[in-house]
Amino acid sequence: MLVHAFKYALVGIVNTAITLAIIFALIYWCSAPPLVANAIGYLIGFANSFVLSRTWIFRSQAPVSRSVARFVTSAMIAYGLNAAIIHFGMVYAGASKYWIQLAGAVVYTTSLFLLSRAWAFADDDPRKAVQ
Repeated sequence: MLVHAFKYALVGIVNTAITLAIIFALIYWCSAPPLVANAIGYLIGFANSFVLSRTWIFRSQAPVSRSVARFVTSAMIAYGLNAAIIHFGMVYAGASKYWIQLAGAVVYTTSLFLLSRAWAFADDDPRKAVQ
């Protein structure tokens, strides 16, 4: 699991750089509106994250269509947890709207990693679950 976590962190760093480069390039060279550039950058980043997670981090042999559906679902669950942490942290704990973002990011990243490893890219081979 430590190797998977290291690879996941490395992909996250590279993916963030790619996403930001696309966003900035679209705004600077194409005069794209910031929200449009952001959406395009994040979609490309999400696709890149899926491909690298499937092929390099988890080396999944599961059907691609199933992996896509599960990865999207996992990301939605992770985002829901992120939003819940931010909402409850601000409303009930009086947390700073800036610092609570860090807690939300940790929850999102951790939950997406765990869901990806255990479900989204699982091959459903019981012999591999033991390894």
